[in-house]
Amino acid sequence: MKRTLTVIFMCFALAMNIYLIFYWQPKDAKVITTSNNDSVSVLSYSKSMYKVNKNNIMNILSEDDKKDLTRIICKLSTSDIGKVKEAFDLEDENEGLVTAFKVFKTRLSTQDYKKIRDIFSKFIDIDYLDSNLIK
Repeated sequence: MKRTLTVIFMCFALAMNIYLIFYWQPKDAKVITTSNNDSVSVLSYSKSMYKVNKNNIMNILSEDDKKDLTRIICKLSTSDIGKVKEAFDLEDENEGLVTAFKVFKTRLSTQDYKKIRDIFSKFIDIDYLDSNLIK
């Protein structure tokens, strides 16, 4: 009897898992798929920290700055590099810069952090960044 109940329970659990994995659709998924056709525009009224277009920064960097940047970035762990990359890819550019520089400040030595600030000072408004880092 005990064995029969165990087999019935296991079959029931297996059937429930198969249903949940392959067939169950949450109600919110239908709303998301129908609302994907709407266009969404985001307006930012805050000042951008970038002095130049952020997509052109790598083209503008000098070879020495690229080498220094590569040397410093290699000192970060892979998870920190991933956090920085995600931060630079955020839609809110200012929030992304602040997040990236928080990672730099906590994970790098003071000398390396100052070097990164010097490199980026050509492309971003450091004073505005500092005011946002304090918040």
